Amino acid sequence: MILAFLLLGCPSKHVYPDGGGLEAQLEREVIALQATVRRLEAQEPGGGGPDPIYAELHQVLAACECTVESRGSTTLITLRDGDLFAADEWTVRDEARMSLDMLATAVKMRPGYTVTIEGHTGDLMPASMSAKFSNLYDLSYVRAGQVMSILVDDFHVETERFALVAKGPNQPVASNDTAAGQNQNRRVVILIQPPAKR
Repeated sequence: MILAFLLLGCPSKHVYPDGGGLEAQLEREVIALQATVRRLEAQEPGGGGPDPIYAELHQVLAACECTVESRGSTTLITLRDGDLFAADEWTVRDEARMSLDMLATAVKMRPGYTVTIEGHTGDLMPASMSAKFSNLYDLSYVRAGQVMSILVDDFHVETERFALVAKGPNQPVASNDTAAGQNQNRRVVILIQPPAKR
């Protein structure tokens, strides 16, 4: 605004390379500044845009076997069953532990943030799990708990920041009619949320 007042006394007959005059140039700069302000406001937690933790995790987990998404201010990390668990379908793989370590570091740097861990399954119980679990909800809950245990016990994120949710087969992302679809549906989703604005 001050710049505009200072330039009012300047001659406006100067022609810029794009053919416009000083007024057109100032108008373009104001529009660019307004766009920058909107972008910065959207980056604020609870401002409707991605939370800063999303950009951080999207960058550090880019080479990992997981997906990082943003839904409003909530950041979602999806770990597929085959990428998360070893052949025994129970032990968390070393590669996944590395991802969880980076995730834990980002969360610990933000004390007010909460973490919800959802366990998801296909609609068929894996043969290797049928003797241990009577239903898919128990299986999905225990697998989500395995991930939480690593974040708490190994990487020291506070227990009170977590919620565990057993989704079982209720939210498939692919058809359960094929083995590939079953594998896609078997996953753990970690939702990271900033503190609510007061």
